[in-house]
Amino acid sequence: MSNPYLSIVIAGRNDNYGGDFRERLQHCFNQAFIQLTQHKIQSEIIFVNYNPLPEPDIQQFIEWKTSNKFISVKIITVPQAVHAVLLEKVRRKSVPMLEYCAKNAGIRKAKGDYILCINPDIVLPKQFFKSVFKLQKNSYYCADRIDFKNYENARPAEFFRIFMKGHSYDFKQNSYLYYLLLRLKNYFRCQWKYHSVDFRNFFERRNWNVYYHNIEYRYHCNVSGDFMLMHRDNWEKLHGYNEQSFLSLHVDALMVIQAASLGLQEKTISHPLYHREHARRYDATEENPEYREVYLSFQSDANKMIADSKPIIYNKEDWGLKNFSLDEKIV
Repeated sequence: MSNPYLSIVIAGRNDNYGGDFRERLQHCFNQAFIQLTQHKIQSEIIFVNYNPLPEPDIQQFIEWKTSNKFISVKIITVPQAVHAVLLEKVRRKSVPMLEYCAKNAGIRKAKGDYILCINPDIVLPKQFFKSVFKLQKNSYYCADRIDFKNYENARPAEFFRIFMKGHSYDFKQNSYLYYLLLRLKNYFRCQWKYHSVDFRNFFERRNWNVYYHNIEYRYHCNVSGDFMLMHRDNWEKLHGYNEQSFLSLHVDALMVIQAASLGLQEKTISHPLYHREHARRYDATEENPEYREVYLSFQSDANKMIADSKPIIYNKEDWGLKNFSLDEKIV
């Protein structure tokens, strides 16, 4: 497919990250493929197979559905040798998966007018696919997220937390109306915060003052790595995600600020994503000097970009592994 409307980029590797990665990836891929087909969206799904283990082969790791007249399914492999070079070139924490280098490789190869980058454990809501042709080039799109666990075929998922702009809530009621009420509450809270109305006790938040200083509460930076959607021209102007970060923390939030400072309008899709809970490599809530260093760097750069109304471009023209020859397979 030479000119798809939408490209969906997913990055991962053939390991058991988080305890059940194979199952989460399969569910993510299946749901996206089914919805794209049902809504007849000219599209491509790109999976970046980063630094893979010798076995199993990625095409046996999950059951890939075959490309059809609406969807092209592509696997791009970033081999161990390229991963080793990336670790040598920049001061980075040595981990098996350099998430944003992998995502950028997929974004760079994507052919769609619009490029959506998601994590491999996300289930996209059908409401998104119904409205996908209403996308606007001068906007970037983020999403709220509902976490669930204990998912089995014979048993409904248990929703337990929702992530929204600037805050997270425990989500005990399995109700869409409850979500709408939370979203309305969250909207007004962000508006009051943004305009510096001191209404500290209404939302029972102890550290309300952080809203006046921490820039991530002004934009939808909360779990923004799960869903970032822009026109391909804007991805190219920004040269993708920052590939220079020591840790894969706050890089997704930084991209939101880059897009906002480019002059794009932030929009939140109408329905939340679904995310299956799992173990993580990093927990940003922990007290850790390395985490703190990366967070303070994010704060500094983000405030500068907003103050200057100009994004920082972190990567050179060779972003997205442009100078490496990567194996590509159409499924």
